[in-house]
Parts: sequence; structure tokens; C-alpha cells
Amino acid sequence: MDRRRSHGRRTADGEAAGCDRDRGDLAGARTAWLPAHLEYERLGAAHDAFGDADGEINGTDAGLPDGVHDKDFVGFHRVEYGLWHGRSAGALKVPATALAKAVTALRDSWAQTRMNPAQLGLRAHEILENAVQFELTGRTDYGSGSNLATARANLDGTREVLSRLRPLLATRYPELPSLEGQLDRAQDTLDGFRRGGAWTPLDRLSRTRREDVDAVLGDLVERLASVATLFDPRRTV
Repeated sequence: MDRRRSHGRRTADGEAAGCDRDRGDLAGARTAWLPAHLEYERLGAAHDAFGDADGEINGTDAGLPDGVHDKDFVGFHRVEYGLWHGRSAGALKVPATALAKAVTALRDSWAQTRMNPAQLGLRAHEILENAVQFELTGRTDYGSGSNLATARANLDGTREVLSRLRPLLATRYPELPSLEGQLDRAQDTLDGFRRGGAWTPLDRLSRTRREDVDAVLGDLVERLASVATLFDPRRTV
């Protein structure tokens, strides 16, 4: 992954959202919020290497005493909550500025960050496992209704990890063609919920469609558990 380029795009998108907010154009800020957030979500393979920055950029209100009103609720989801719950541009200035600062700090420090390649198999599994746990349950929806878009970005992140592992998978994982077919099926399923730049909110899916999404991503998580096991470092005495 060219993470430096991805961080640059995300920063530019974040700055665009900030400019809209500063002009009082909250509709424009809402439009700019989703592309910026999805850029971050596509970097799922690297999130473990971000340390505390991940919480500052993409944390939730889980475990915070005052929930969405807690002073420690920050990042994309804090801005999302404000944008979709009638907060003024002035009220959003502090959290939006903090988000831009956190993203810029991560971008500037990334050249010195090292990832453990032995963890890639595990990350391929965890990215979509988290998508099923948090996105398909709506636990990370703070008003934008973009959980399905986020799950689609997570799928992109998983594909990126697998592309790095493919030379080894091709010789060690006979189920690779079936896995790739299921990835295509999941992509087609999720893309079916996008109309232009708008995504269907999770709570507007019919029960049948909700079950379809759960089934296709749940199956992928099970398949990717085998990939994680395959690349689990083995220690010998």
C-alpha cells in the first residue's frame, strides 16, 4: 500500500471538510466527511501500528462516562455526531481542528513507523471481523448512516492485505480461488447499496437484504480465519 499517498488524500479531504465547516457550509462538510473517513478505513492493515493515534482519529464513545458528550470522545465519529445532530459550525470547530491535527501528526510520523509483516494474515481476518462486529451492527453509526460504505472500504483494505500475501497463498492455500470468488460476491453485494454518492443506511435494509449482507461477510470472516492460522508464526524449541 502506498500509505503516504493515502494519508495525503485523507488530509486533503479532511481539510476540505474543515473549510466547509469554517464557511458555515455544514451540508458541504457532511458531503466531505464520508470520503475522508473511508480513506482512513481502507488503511485497516496499518491501524495496529498507529498506536494512540487510532483512538484520536477514529475512536468511539464506548466506555466513556458521558458517552457522546464526553470530552474524550474525539475524531471522525465526534465530528460525525455533530454534523448529523444539528451542531453549529462554531461548536464543531474544536473537534474538527483536533481531528485535522491528529491526522497531520500521524502522516508526519508515519515514515518512522514499522509494521510486523508476520501479522498480515491476522490483519486480513481482523479487518472484516471488526466490520461484522461494529459496522453491520450499526454500533459505529453516529448519524451519517454510512456503515455499509465503511464495510465496503474495509473490504478494500482486506483485498490490499491479501494482495501482499497472494504469492504465498497461491502455493499454500488451495481455497484461494473460492476465497477470491467470495470477495467478489461481497463487493457486488455492498456495491448494490450505493446510488451515485449515496449509500443506503443500515436501518433501511429489509430483513432479507440484511441477512444477505451478514451471510456473505460472515462467510468471508470464517474463510479468513484459515488465512490467519496459515500465517500464524510457529515457534520451535
